[in-house]
Amino acid sequence: MKIDRLVSIIMTLLEKERIGAQALADMLEVSPRTIYRDIDSISMAGIPVRSAPGVGGGFEIMREYKIDKKAFSAADLSALLMGLSGKICVDLSPWTGDRHIQPYLGMIKTALRDSKLLSFDYADRYGNKTARTAEPYQLVLKSSHWYWQGYCRIRNDFRLFKLARTSNLQMQKESFTPREHQKPQLDATDMLAAMQTTIKIRIHQSVMDRVLDYCAYEHFSPDGGEHYRVSFPFIENEYYYHILFSFGDKCECLEPPHVRAEMKRRIQDMAAIYEN
Repeated sequence: MKIDRLVSIIMTLLEKERIGAQALADMLEVSPRTIYRDIDSISMAGIPVRSAPGVGGGFEIMREYKIDKKAFSAADLSALLMGLSGKICVDLSPWTGDRHIQPYLGMIKTALRDSKLLSFDYADRYGNKTARTAEPYQLVLKSSHWYWQGYCRIRNDFRLFKLARTSNLQMQKESFTPREHQKPQLDATDMLAAMQTTIKIRIHQSVMDRVLDYCAYEHFSPDGGEHYRVSFPFIENEYYYHILFSFGDKCECLEPPHVRAEMKRRIQDMAAIYEN
């Protein structure tokens, strides 16, 4: 599991002064690219890892933040990484964002600390904007996207706002008295399981690491020297079709026939855009 690998990397960095990406990859039996992604995840969880270039270089935890490795067990580190407490909930996934993300994160953290109201414009999935005022309660990093939980004074209820849809964010001078609240429901496993079906895809080994973000290794079976057949969890909506297309020409949908046909239709529609 990814969380176990992250804990192993942290324990290794606490044990050693410095270690290279290839050495970590060999030790954990993954690719160096996976190690670089894991280091990004560890850094986003608040553990300051830096890289040193050149001969003898590698990754290390910043010395001014070094702690005795005996201070934390593997279970303690797992709890830390999974964000089980505090006002920041961390879901360890690759993170990307726009130029507003960092200043907005800083503003929300300050508002959380000082119990200050936030005003902002919020766009729904169709692009319709409304002016809002909310009491902030928690930051959430989920599936590579930042969200924040707040009590919306327009809707008179708790809402989970996607940071990418938040604009004109401003912290108000007015303070608020925190309400009793529950953390947002982030685990949709049962709901997704009821909606998902399984499709068969054939992938090139070069995208194996990415496909493993969506299904377990036991769902893979070798198909020739460089390919795998994969039982892939799938829901027939735009999000899941976009996942398949993100693998480019390294992925082929084998079955069921109607999903394969829909992939072909979408490819033809995209190709038509470039014909004129």
